[in-house]
Amino acid sequence: MTASIPFDDGATTNTGENRENLSWQQFGDASRELAQQIVNSGWMPDLIVAIARGGLIPARFPMHWV
Repeated sequence: MTASIPFDDGATTNTGENRENLSWQQFGDASRELAQQIVNSGWMPDLIVAIARGGLIPARFPMHWV
């Protein structure tokens, strides 16, 4: 029998330099900027896939403005 390793999605333990914490204002600004980049590129996604463990809001916000 092997010992089980606890699941770690990195949400609470990842304190490295690659992590960026945004305020709601910064998140909204970044979402609008991403949406504008998508519009400017001329590409329109047919489908957006989001992971329900924290990915629904980041996926939904930019598509609101596209």
